[in-house]
Amino acid sequence: MRNNLCSLAATVLLFSFFSSSMEVCAQHPHQGVTHVRETSLIVTSDQNAFWLFLDDVLQNEQSVRSIQLDYVPEGDHYLRVELDDPDHRTVGQLVRVDMAHRNFRVERSRHLLGLSLGYGALCPELVMTMVSVQPNRPYGVGQSQWFGYHPAGNMQPNVTIVVPPAAPVPPAGSVAMSAADFQEALAMVKRESFETTRCSTAKQIVKSNHLTVSQIEQLCRVFDFDNTKLDFAKFAYPYCVDPEHYYLLHDVFSFESNKRALDDFIEKQR
Repeated sequence: MRNNLCSLAATVLLFSFFSSSMEVCAQHPHQGVTHVRETSLIVTSDQNAFWLFLDDVLQNEQSVRSIQLDYVPEGDHYLRVELDDPDHRTVGQLVRVDMAHRNFRVERSRHLLGLSLGYGALCPELVMTMVSVQPNRPYGVGQSQWFGYHPAGNMQPNVTIVVPPAAPVPPAGSVAMSAADFQEALAMVKRESFETTRCSTAKQIVKSNHLTVSQIEQLCRVFDFDNTKLDFAKFAYPYCVDPEHYYLLHDVFSFESNKRALDDFIEKQR
Protein backbone atom coordinates (compact mmCIF):
# COMPACT_ATOMS: atom_id res chain seq x y z
CA MET A 1 0.00 0.00 0.00
CA ARG A 2 2.81 2.39 0.98
CA ASN A 3 4.60 1.76 -2.35
CA ASN A 4 1.38 2.48 -4.25
CA LEU A 5 0.95 5.78 -2.41
CA CYS A 6 4.54 6.82 -3.17
CA SER A 7 4.06 5.92 -6.84
CA LEU A 8 0.81 7.92 -6.99
CA ALA A 9 2.48 10.94 -5.36
CA ALA A 10 5.39 10.79 -7.82
CA THR A 11 2.95 10.65 -10.74
CA VAL A 12 1.06 13.73 -9.46
CA LEU A 13 4.30 15.70 -9.02
CA LEU A 14 5.50 14.75 -12.52
CA PHE A 15 2.17 15.77 -14.06
CA SER A 16 2.26 19.11 -12.21
CA PHE A 17 5.80 19.74 -13.47
CA PHE A 18 4.90 19.14 -17.13
CA SER A 19 1.69 21.23 -16.80
CA SER A 20 3.67 24.17 -15.37
CA SER A 21 6.31 23.85 -18.10
CA MET A 22 3.68 23.85 -20.85
CA GLU A 23 2.03 26.92 -19.33
CA VAL A 24 5.33 28.79 -19.19
CA CYS A 25 6.11 27.88 -22.83
CA ALA A 26 2.66 29.06 -23.89
CA GLN A 27 3.10 32.39 -22.13
CA HIS A 28 6.68 33.00 -23.28
CA PRO A 29 7.29 32.17 -26.97
CA HIS A 30 10.84 31.75 -28.19
CA GLN A 31 12.69 34.99 -28.51
CA GLY A 32 13.26 36.20 -32.06
CA VAL A 33 10.08 34.56 -33.39
CA THR A 34 7.65 37.14 -34.77
CA HIS A 35 4.32 36.58 -36.45
CA VAL A 36 3.31 39.20 -39.02
CA ARG A 37 -0.44 39.25 -39.51
CA GLU A 38 -1.77 39.86 -43.01
CA THR A 39 -5.08 41.14 -44.32
CA SER A 40 -6.75 42.31 -47.53
CA LEU A 41 -6.73 45.96 -48.56
CA ILE A 42 -9.60 47.32 -50.66
CA VAL A 43 -9.47 50.71 -52.41
CA THR A 44 -12.38 52.14 -54.40
CA SER A 45 -12.83 55.40 -56.32
CA ASP A 46 -15.98 57.46 -56.80
CA GLN A 47 -14.10 59.39 -59.47
CA ASN A 48 -12.04 58.12 -62.40
CA ALA A 49 -10.20 54.83 -62.62
CA PHE A 50 -6.83 54.90 -60.90
CA TRP A 51 -3.43 53.34 -60.37
CA LEU A 52 -2.60 52.26 -56.84
CA PHE A 53 0.82 52.59 -55.22
CA LEU A 54 1.47 50.87 -51.89
CA ASP A 55 4.68 52.04 -50.20
CA ASP A 56 5.65 53.60 -53.55
CA VAL A 57 5.29 50.29 -55.43
CA LEU A 58 2.86 50.24 -58.37
CA GLN A 59 0.25 47.50 -57.95
CA ASN A 60 -1.96 47.41 -61.06
CA GLU A 61 -0.87 47.43 -64.72
CA GLN A 62 -4.13 48.98 -65.94
CA SER A 63 -6.25 51.64 -64.24
CA VAL A 64 -9.28 50.32 -62.33
CA ARG A 65 -12.11 51.76 -60.22
CA SER A 66 -11.69 49.27 -57.40
CA ILE A 67 -8.95 46.89 -56.33
CA GLN A 68 -8.35 44.33 -53.60
CA LEU A 69 -4.80 43.48 -52.50
CA ASP A 70 -4.39 40.23 -50.57
CA TYR A 71 -1.65 39.32 -48.08
CA VAL A 72 -0.89 42.90 -47.05
CA PRO A 73 1.11 42.94 -43.78
CA GLU A 74 -0.74 44.75 -41.03
CA GLY A 75 0.86 48.03 -39.98
CA ASP A 76 1.55 51.50 -41.37
CA HIS A 77 1.69 51.86 -45.15
CA TYR A 78 1.90 54.82 -47.51
CA LEU A 79 -1.12 54.64 -49.82
CA ARG A 80 -1.06 56.69 -53.03
CA VAL A 81 -3.75 56.84 -55.73
CA GLU A 82 -3.12 58.43 -59.12
CA LEU A 83 -6.30 59.10 -61.06
CA ASP A 84 -6.55 58.31 -64.75
CA ASP A 85 -7.70 61.73 -65.95
CA PRO A 86 -6.24 64.65 -67.92
CA ASP A 87 -5.14 66.44 -64.72
CA HIS A 88 -3.56 63.24 -63.38
CA ARG A 89 -4.63 64.10 -59.83
CA THR A 90 -2.95 62.35 -56.93
CA VAL A 91 -4.06 61.46 -53.42
CA GLY A 92 -1.49 60.18 -50.93
CA GLN A 93 -1.78 59.29 -47.26
CA LEU A 94 0.01 57.35 -44.53
CA VAL A 95 -2.58 54.84 -43.27
CA ARG A 96 -2.88 52.07 -40.72
CA VAL A 97 -3.88 48.76 -42.32
CA ASP A 98 -5.39 46.00 -40.17
CA MET A 99 -8.62 44.01 -39.89
CA ALA A 100 -10.51 47.10 -38.71
CA HIS A 101 -8.88 49.50 -41.19
CA ARG A 102 -8.68 47.89 -44.61
CA ASN A 103 -11.35 49.59 -46.73
CA PHE A 104 -10.58 52.99 -48.27
CA ARG A 105 -12.43 55.13 -50.78
CA VAL A 106 -11.26 58.04 -52.92
CA GLU A 107 -13.88 60.77 -52.51
CA ARG A 108 -14.37 64.42 -53.38
CA SER A 109 -15.20 66.91 -50.64
CA ARG A 110 -15.49 70.65 -51.32
CA HIS A 111 -13.64 70.26 -54.61
CA LEU A 112 -10.78 68.40 -52.90
CA LEU A 113 -9.93 64.73 -53.15
CA GLY A 114 -9.19 62.59 -50.12
CA LEU A 115 -9.20 59.04 -48.75
CA SER A 116 -12.09 57.98 -46.53
CA LEU A 117 -11.96 54.97 -44.23
CA GLY A 118 -14.79 52.56 -43.65
CA TYR A 119 -16.22 51.09 -46.80
CA GLY A 120 -15.17 49.85 -50.22
CA ALA A 121 -16.45 47.90 -53.20
CA LEU A 122 -18.17 44.62 -52.33
CA CYS A 123 -16.92 43.04 -55.56
CA PRO A 124 -13.65 44.76 -56.55
CA GLU A 125 -12.88 45.01 -60.25
CA LEU A 126 -9.41 43.58 -59.69
CA VAL A 127 -8.32 41.08 -57.00
CA MET A 128 -4.63 40.33 -56.74
CA THR A 129 -1.79 39.57 -54.36
CA MET A 130 0.21 42.57 -53.17
CA VAL A 131 3.20 43.42 -55.37
CA SER A 132 6.52 43.91 -53.60
CA VAL A 133 9.90 44.80 -55.10
CA GLN A 134 12.73 42.31 -55.07
CA PRO A 135 14.87 42.38 -51.89
CA ASN A 136 17.80 44.80 -51.83
CA ARG A 137 16.69 46.58 -54.99
CA PRO A 138 15.49 50.22 -54.89
CA TYR A 139 12.08 50.96 -56.36
CA GLY A 140 12.20 51.83 -60.04
CA VAL A 141 15.34 49.82 -60.83
CA GLY A 142 15.17 46.40 -62.47
CA GLN A 143 12.13 44.14 -62.17
CA SER A 144 9.60 43.27 -59.51
CA GLN A 145 7.52 40.14 -59.11
CA TRP A 146 3.78 40.26 -59.73
CA PHE A 147 2.77 37.50 -57.35
CA GLY A 148 -0.55 35.99 -58.37
CA TYR A 149 -2.22 38.54 -60.62
CA HIS A 150 -5.73 37.20 -61.12
CA PRO A 151 -8.40 39.47 -62.62
CA ALA A 152 -11.76 37.73 -62.77
CA GLY A 153 -10.37 34.85 -60.74
CA ASN A 154 -7.78 33.69 -63.29
CA MET A 155 -4.63 32.87 -61.35
CA GLN A 156 -1.30 33.53 -63.05
CA PRO A 157 1.37 33.06 -60.39
CA ASN A 158 4.87 34.47 -60.64
CA VAL A 159 4.33 36.66 -63.69
CA THR A 160 7.22 39.12 -63.99
CA ILE A 161 6.53 42.74 -64.89
CA VAL A 162 8.99 45.58 -65.44
CA VAL A 163 8.55 48.65 -63.23
CA PRO A 164 9.19 51.84 -65.21
CA PRO A 165 12.47 53.43 -64.09
CA ALA A 166 12.23 56.41 -61.77
CA ALA A 167 13.51 59.77 -62.89
CA PRO A 168 17.31 59.80 -62.73
CA VAL A 169 19.02 61.70 -59.95
CA PRO A 170 20.48 64.90 -61.41
CA PRO A 171 24.18 64.47 -62.18
CA ALA A 172 26.75 66.41 -60.20
CA GLY A 173 26.93 70.00 -61.33
CA SER A 174 23.29 70.20 -62.47
CA VAL A 175 21.94 73.74 -62.39
CA ALA A 176 18.65 74.48 -60.65
CA MET A 177 16.01 76.88 -62.00
CA SER A 178 17.00 80.49 -61.89
CA ALA A 179 15.39 82.63 -59.18
CA ALA A 180 13.32 84.54 -61.74
CA ASP A 181 12.07 81.41 -63.52
CA PHE A 182 11.22 79.75 -60.22
CA GLN A 183 9.23 82.73 -58.91
CA GLU A 184 7.21 82.72 -62.14
CA ALA A 185 6.56 78.97 -61.76
CA LEU A 186 5.67 79.37 -58.08
CA ALA A 187 3.15 82.09 -58.92
CA MET A 188 1.61 79.79 -61.54
CA VAL A 189 1.10 77.07 -58.95
CA LYS A 190 -0.40 79.50 -56.42
CA ARG A 191 -2.96 80.71 -58.97
CA GLU A 192 -4.61 77.27 -59.06
CA SER A 193 -7.73 77.06 -56.91
CA PHE A 194 -7.68 73.38 -55.94
CA GLU A 195 -5.08 71.42 -54.01
CA THR A 196 -4.97 68.56 -56.52
CA THR A 197 -4.50 70.96 -59.45
CA ARG A 198 -1.75 72.84 -57.63
CA CYS A 199 0.03 69.54 -57.00
CA SER A 200 -0.26 68.32 -60.60
CA THR A 201 0.94 71.71 -61.90
CA ALA A 202 3.93 71.65 -59.54
CA LYS A 203 4.82 68.15 -60.71
CA GLN A 204 4.73 69.24 -64.34
CA ILE A 205 7.17 72.04 -63.52
CA VAL A 206 9.48 69.68 -61.64
CA LYS A 207 9.57 67.19 -64.51
CA SER A 208 11.23 69.75 -66.78
CA ASN A 209 13.62 71.35 -64.29
CA HIS A 210 16.10 70.75 -61.50
CA LEU A 211 15.34 72.35 -58.13
CA THR A 212 17.11 73.12 -54.90
CA VAL A 213 15.77 71.94 -51.54
CA SER A 214 14.83 75.54 -50.79
CA GLN A 215 12.74 75.75 -53.97
CA ILE A 216 11.06 72.41 -53.23
CA GLU A 217 10.28 73.65 -49.72
CA GLN A 218 8.58 76.77 -51.10
CA LEU A 219 6.43 74.63 -53.39
CA CYS A 220 5.52 72.31 -50.50
CA ARG A 221 4.27 75.28 -48.49
CA VAL A 222 1.76 76.09 -51.23
CA PHE A 223 -0.18 72.95 -50.27
CA ASP A 224 -2.63 72.87 -47.38
CA PHE A 225 -2.42 69.20 -46.42
CA ASP A 226 0.50 67.20 -45.06
CA ASN A 227 -0.38 64.27 -47.32
CA THR A 228 0.00 66.41 -50.44
CA LYS A 229 3.28 67.87 -49.17
CA LEU A 230 4.64 64.37 -48.55
CA ASP A 231 3.56 63.12 -51.96
CA PHE A 232 5.16 66.09 -53.72
CA ALA A 233 8.37 65.89 -51.67
CA LYS A 234 8.81 62.26 -52.70
CA PHE A 235 8.07 63.06 -56.33
CA ALA A 236 10.57 65.94 -56.41
CA TYR A 237 13.44 64.07 -54.74
CA PRO A 238 15.03 62.70 -57.99
CA TYR A 239 15.06 66.24 -59.43
CA CYS A 240 16.81 67.86 -56.46
CA VAL A 241 20.36 69.15 -57.02
CA ASP A 242 21.24 69.03 -53.30
CA PRO A 243 19.42 65.99 -51.89
CA GLU A 244 21.86 65.78 -48.98
CA HIS A 245 19.91 68.69 -47.46
CA TYR A 246 16.48 67.10 -47.91
CA TYR A 247 16.04 66.86 -44.13
CA LEU A 248 15.30 70.61 -44.19
CA LEU A 249 11.83 69.73 -45.49
CA HIS A 250 10.87 68.50 -42.02
CA ASP A 251 9.70 72.02 -41.17
CA VAL A 252 6.90 71.93 -43.76
CA PHE A 253 5.10 69.05 -42.02
CA SER A 254 2.72 69.31 -39.09
CA PHE A 255 2.86 65.63 -38.10
CA GLU A 256 5.85 63.59 -36.99
CA SER A 257 4.56 60.54 -38.88
CA ASN A 258 5.00 62.35 -42.20
CA LYS A 259 8.54 63.43 -41.28
CA ARG A 260 9.39 59.79 -40.55
CA ALA A 261 7.73 58.67 -43.78
CA LEU A 262 9.91 61.08 -45.78
CA ASP A 263 13.05 59.88 -43.96
CA ASP A 264 12.15 56.26 -44.71
CA PHE A 265 11.61 57.12 -48.38
CA ILE A 266 14.98 58.90 -48.65
CA GLU A 267 16.75 55.98 -46.99
CA LYS A 268 15.35 53.61 -49.60
CA GLN A 269 16.68 55.79 -52.43
CA ARG A 270 20.30 55.54 -51.25
